[in-house]
Amino acid sequence: MKKALDCYSQITDAFDYLCSSWLRLDLADGTRKEAINIAGASAYLFDNLFAEEDAGSDITRAVYEDLRSSYDPKELSAKATSLRLGMDKALYEKGGTPFRDYYRWILPSEPDLENALKDNAGLLAFATIDAFVSLLAEQNKEVSALRIAEIVFLNLTRVFERVFRSHYGPDFRFLASSPYFLSVEEQFERIRASIED
Repeated sequence: MKKALDCYSQITDAFDYLCSSWLRLDLADGTRKEAINIAGASAYLFDNLFAEEDAGSDITRAVYEDLRSSYDPKELSAKATSLRLGMDKALYEKGGTPFRDYYRWILPSEPDLENALKDNAGLLAFATIDAFVSLLAEQNKEVSALRIAEIVFLNLTRVFERVFRSHYGPDFRFLASSPYFLSVEEQFERIRASIED
């Protein structure tokens, strides 16, 4: 299996799990469709920027198989462009979306998170998380945006940590963003406990 397809599968599985088991949301069809497009766009960028296995058609096929009659190639392409534009350090330093505001709020107590903004690996994770948080916060206003941001952040950071660790092997530790990924992995249980309180 190409690495980008594994990335797509891990992102969609994590999204489904965090929605059903953590947030306990019943997703509207349109929300699920947009989430699949975000996952496909993120996997495409992972392939384009890192894996370089020319997996674009494989990702398109996977997204089509998940969406069938509601598949729209223009939507997938637009989402990839949007995510790529979202890979901008200044956006997270400014705030303005539920996830960017969450990042600015948590940074003083978790300074290692700033390392996410130091390379494309961390920025791809952040752009994907930002898109998912905005989608869920917009569609589920009855749930605190802060809660959505924290749960998506924890779960998707762990996905990207696994994806990049698998891709880079021992060299993962040399990524400028690795302290961000490792810090969330190490603190996951503590942060999860604080959410449940």
